[in-house]
Formats: sequence, C-alpha cells, structure tokens
Amino acid sequence: VLFSSNIQTDGFIKVRGELSVLASELPARSSFDCLSGKLTIRQSQVAPEIVSDNCTLEITRSRLHRGNLGPPMLASTRGLATIENNLIVDSEVGGNTLRMADHVAGSVFRFNTLVHTTVVPNSATGFDCSGVELSSNIIALNSSISLRGSCSVRHTLFDLAAGAAQGDANISADAATFFVDRTLGDYQLAADSPARGIGESGLVGVDLEGNPRPVTGPDVGAFEAP
Repeated sequence: VLFSSNIQTDGFIKVRGELSVLASELPARSSFDCLSGKLTIRQSQVAPEIVSDNCTLEITRSRLHRGNLGPPMLASTRGLATIENNLIVDSEVGGNTLRMADHVAGSVFRFNTLVHTTVVPNSATGFDCSGVELSSNIIALNSSISLRGSCSVRHTLFDLAAGAAQGDANISADAATFFVDRTLGDYQLAADSPARGIGESGLVGVDLEGNPRPVTGPDVGAFEAP
C-alpha cells in the first residue's frame, strides 16, 4: 500500500492527495473516504466501504465483497471514475450495492461481474447510477431494480429478474447459465454462457486475472473464457 498525504481517523482512511492499494488483501470493512486527489485500488481483494467525492477514482482487476448490512460498497460522486475488470459480490439483502452519480465525462464502469448471492428475488436497488458509461458488464443481482438512473448502458448481460436495460446490444438470460458454479462462488463463465463473445470491442486488453481479451467480440464481465 502506498500512501501520500493521507490521514486515518474514525475507522476511515481519509484520502487527501493520492493513495494506491496495489496487489493487497485488506481486512473486512476496509473503509476509504476520498476527499480530494486520487484513490487507486488495483489487483486487490477488499470488503470495502468506499466513499469518493470529486476524486479521481480507479478500481481495476480487483475482487470486492460485502457480507454485512451497511452502506453501499461504493458511493461516489463527481470526479473521473474508472471501474473496470472487477468481481463485485454482494451477500447482503437490502440497500444499494453501488451508487455512482454526477461523474465527469469519460467515467466508465465496464467489464465487471456484479452479482448477488441471494437466491430469493428482491426489489432492492442494486446499482444507482448517473453520469457513467456502462459497457460489457454482467449484472446478476436477482432484483427487479438492478439498475436505476440515467447511465448509458450497452453490451451488458442482465439476469431475468431485471430484464434488459434500454441501449445497444443489452440482453437478459437465465442467471443459472452464466457461471461455472454460482453456488460455490465460481464466477468464471460456463461453457455455454450467454456472456461469451458479446462484449464491446477494443476497450480493454486483459481480464481480471490478466488473461488477454480478443480485440473483437470479447466476453462480458470480469473473466474472459479460455
């Protein structure tokens, strides 16, 4: 973990300046509050509460998990945000999983696998979003309100509970067909997964694990199938 001009109080790491969390495994309920500057989380495993207001925020090739009742794993506003190639797993019923609002042009949420472990359909808002471009994600939150807000969405796979959002090349399918074994937490793509080959071309070069993605027709979500 690299620190620059940061202080820690009240259980939060408060970021004023620049903080990079690289190839790290952080304890449950790791809390970050970005007040100014830049927060980078890359190739790490965290159970976070991330609050970011008018910061440059980059979360890439990481695994995020929430297992307890609490605020969203990510609540970000304004600033430039890049959320890419992450596995985001929520086990808590109720409340938002993610909230992103009013980000500057160029902010993206792409090639992420966003799942809820519950098998019971629910009506919690999974992802409350505005001012961000969504592309090539898997959104399987088993909620009728998986996505709310004004974000543009394309090339994204939704479960049947949500249906497909309006936009270019979004589809919905049975979540039971998406992954190798969702019950056991294996979110690699199943052999016949509808996530294969439907991603937007030319956006990213590798997946969460560093495996190359094809230039044309990559898989959606965090993992590229072998």
